[in-house]
Amino acid sequence: MPLLAIAYMIAWLVFSLLGFWKLTDPRHQILFSGSLTAVAFGVTFGVLRSAGLGAFVFGIGVIAALVRLRRAWGQLPVAPPR
Repeated sequence: MPLLAIAYMIAWLVFSLLGFWKLTDPRHQILFSGSLTAVAFGVTFGVLRSAGLGAFVFGIGVIAALVRLRRAWGQLPVAPPR
C-alpha cells in the first residue's frame, strides 16, 4: 500500500510539472497541453475509474495545461484576408 501511495505522489508531481511547462511555439504548446489533458482524462476514467482520485492525481496539472492551451490558442498566427 505505501508503494501505491508513493506512485500516486510521483505521478502527481510529474504531471503537475509537465502541466506548467511552457513551450515557445503556440502550435506545439496546443499539441502538448491537449495531449496531457487527453492522457489525464483517459487514465482517470479508463484505468483509475475514479473521478476523485483522478482529480487528486491530475488536478493541478490539468488546470495548468488548460490555461497554457487557452493562452497558446490566442497566440496562433492568423492568415490575412485576401
